[in-house]
Amino acid sequence: MICKRTSHAGELNAEASGSQGARTASSPQRGQWRISIDTAACQGTGLCVASTSKRFTLLDGHAQPLAEVTHPDEELAIVADLCPSAAITLTDAETGEPVSARTRMTALVQTTPMEAK
Repeated sequence: MICKRTSHAGELNAEASGSQGARTASSPQRGQWRISIDTAACQGTGLCVASTSKRFTLLDGHAQPLAEVTHPDEELAIVADLCPSAAITLTDAETGEPVSARTRMTALVQTTPMEAK
């Protein structure tokens, strides 16, 4: 399998031989979030990289997600909310709907195991 970066910001395509053809490496699963960066708005401050280097990198002076689709993560949501240029957008990977505070709480409760007291 060969992975290559496409012109679409941060999206990786995987090319497989045989009848499978090409498919997007970041195919969404139920409950996942899609990270989008508005490179025109991004000021390249690096706040997102400094806060969550496992999620972002700077490329050509702009933030880029290391993975376009990811599991819900409150740290990621906070970084998106605190982006000084509001360049980071989180959407439901399946529906494309913006991830709201209510959506985040529901997703986190469903994916975070509760500790017995």
